[in-house]
Amino acid sequence: MSAGNYWKTDHIDMLVTSEANLGVEPFASWKSLPDDALIAPFYIPENINLIVVGGETSPLWKASEYGYSGSASVDEWR
Repeated sequence: MSAGNYWKTDHIDMLVTSEANLGVEPFASWKSLPDDALIAPFYIPENINLIVVGGETSPLWKASEYGYSGSASVDEWR
C-alpha cells in the first residue's frame, strides 16, 4: 500500500505515529517516505481479519493484522 494511505488511517495515526516520532523502526522510516512510496505493513497476511460492526445508520469496519481470539454474536447482545 502507499505510505500516504497507511498514515492517513485513524487507528494508524492514533497508535503508530507516536512510535514513528520516537524513532521506532520500521515506522520511523515509513513516516519519512513520500506519500506514493509503497510499503508492506502486514507481516503475517494469514493474521489479517476483518471486524464489521454497526448497521445501516452507523457502519464501521477495520482491517488489520489482529490475531483471532474468538467470535461473538451481536444478536445475542440485543
